[in-house]
Amino acid sequence: MCEIIIDTTDIFGKRVILERDTWDTHIVGGHDSMRDKIPVVKASLEQPTYVIQDVAFATRTHYISPEIDGQYIKTVVEDSMEPSRVVTAYPITRKGFSTTEGVIYDQYEAFKQ
Repeated sequence: MCEIIIDTTDIFGKRVILERDTWDTHIVGGHDSMRDKIPVVKASLEQPTYVIQDVAFATRTHYISPEIDGQYIKTVVEDSMEPSRVVTAYPITRKGFSTTEGVIYDQYEAFKQ
């Protein structure tokens, strides 16, 4: 059984987990700058700036963190299993995502409602 390092409820009330093996081998293994970002990944699930449908995988959703020092953290969640699982997370710039299509949640629009 894998150690779970994040077990939370996303902004839509869905349970999402992150397993230690995914964190160590895939996320930090590919993006060393993510080493101390577990709290940011968790916050991006609970209070994202944007949530965007993945254009290539219908069962994946991208949670975009609030901006920190000119960067965002994109957390990708696989929704085809219960609970949903974080499959990757990595830093991006504003140019690393589009808010013109596939937007499921927009923090700024939510404030207007």
